[in-house]
Amino acid sequence: MTLSEMLTIMVLFHLSPCKNFKYFYCFHIAHFHKQDFPKLLSYSRFLQLMPHLFSPLCALLQSLFGEETEIYIADATSLPMCHNKRINRNPVFKGLAARGKTTMGWFYRLKLHLVINHKGSIVAVK
Repeated sequence: MTLSEMLTIMVLFHLSPCKNFKYFYCFHIAHFHKQDFPKLLSYSRFLQLMPHLFSPLCALLQSLFGEETEIYIADATSLPMCHNKRINRNPVFKGLAARGKTTMGWFYRLKLHLVINHKGSIVAVK
């Protein structure tokens, strides 16, 4: 399976209404798109190769950035990683994620900042 096919699957997942990647990959891709991906990897092998997709996905996002203008709109959103009760059992984002409070309560989370121009194009992501 090529890198571009794996990137396509990742982009399709994020555009789909599916919340569970395993369901999306095993049911949707394996059944409905088998002809589009003739060398489809097993789910476990795909998961092993997913860390290699981080840099190409960042490059893809960077290439989609729009032009810099003088009018910007910034938005920040919280991305909860897990509930406070599970912080010690979830070391995945240790050092990156922090405790924070939203209107829904306290969470262990990352914060996403998105800046767009007045044309609706993404200018920056932090």
